[in-house]
Amino acid sequence: MRILRVLNSTTNRNVATLVGATALAQVIQLLATPFLTRIYSPVFFAPFQVFTSLASVLAVVATLRYEMAIVIADNEKHARILVTMAAGIATLIALLSGLVLIVADTSGWLDTGWIFLAGIPAYVFASGLQQSGNNWSIRNGTFQRNVAARISGSLTQASAGLILGGLGFLSSGLMLSMISAQFVSAGLLIRNAIESPRRWFAALRSSEGKVLLREHNKFPRFNTPHALLDVLQDHGIVFLFGIFFPGSLLAFYGQAFRLLKAPVGFVGSAIHQVFFPDFTRRWQAGDDLRPVVRKFYLTLFFLGLPFFGTLAWFSVPVFTWFLGAEWSGVGEVAAILMPWLFLNFIASPLSSLPIIASSQGTAVMLASLEFVLRCAGVVLAGIADDSQLALICLSSIGCAFTLINMTWYLRLARKS
Repeated sequence: MRILRVLNSTTNRNVATLVGATALAQVIQLLATPFLTRIYSPVFFAPFQVFTSLASVLAVVATLRYEMAIVIADNEKHARILVTMAAGIATLIALLSGLVLIVADTSGWLDTGWIFLAGIPAYVFASGLQQSGNNWSIRNGTFQRNVAARISGSLTQASAGLILGGLGFLSSGLMLSMISAQFVSAGLLIRNAIESPRRWFAALRSSEGKVLLREHNKFPRFNTPHALLDVLQDHGIVFLFGIFFPGSLLAFYGQAFRLLKAPVGFVGSAIHQVFFPDFTRRWQAGDDLRPVVRKFYLTLFFLGLPFFGTLAWFSVPVFTWFLGAEWSGVGEVAAILMPWLFLNFIASPLSSLPIIASSQGTAVMLASLEFVLRCAGVVLAGIADDSQLALICLSSIGCAFTLINMTWYLRLARKS
């Protein structure tokens, strides 16, 4: 890739390592998907989609984003304290989320069942540990550990989903497999990085811990709302679809979004994790990052165009063949979402630039406006009882704001 020429050989190896691991993890999930869709019908995937969306939204705030500060901490001692404090925060958030779910279920506002009441807090807790361990590993350059965690988590989720479904746990199998995978990944990443549980809350109360909480308070103040809005844009829409378009469309939308997001995760997440510390060092040194950003855009455009273009043209027969006859609606949904997710594939690796440039406030404002407009589009389409219009609104608004963000990232990348 041309983009890698501007970077040193160590960074190249790190990118290749994480991209390869992400690719393998995605391949495992993709290979398991046609078997899972033939075990679990859309009737069972719809509640799983709700579970995934709710768990993903809460997981974003599991550590109030203090895990992001681990990478940029001044020294190893501070980084280790931040890891320990993040575990304590994740425990509190998990307990709070469990309490809220119990109250909602008891009051009749939310009829979920035991898997939601117990599973979501467990997932939130494991996510906080996983996120903290992931950034600790990035800071220390132990990318092989990230690789092991990613592949092990993917294998666990795929195999557990197949086994539990085969044993007849159709209503809870997918959710239990997702929780198990998160704990496996967290365990591999957090090993040797975190102190004993009795230190988690002591670190939060210590004078040094309080200083670090204040020093990095931009993460809960700005980055947390921004990340929450980002995940709500992806997963919060599920709740609106459940209100206005109940039934198989919810499962079709969730499946299409997950499969099309795979290439974004394949390249975007891996490159982001490697370049976050690299871009931080370059920014602090006063380098002009615009040439690198332009090469990112061009490289990812030409890398993604054949895949997204071909899939958009043949989406219905491809998804019907891959998932089974019951899932033909996934191809129709995918064709509409394709342009937006293609642009997201190009832009997502640069999402760390607002953090590096301390421009989280503007990022939150843009994300808020996008979220409001997307929700409004779905609500108006729901009132009109037009599911296709809802999907078109989502894709069009997503395209417009992704282009705005790409232009803004380029401006942020100029010499500091």
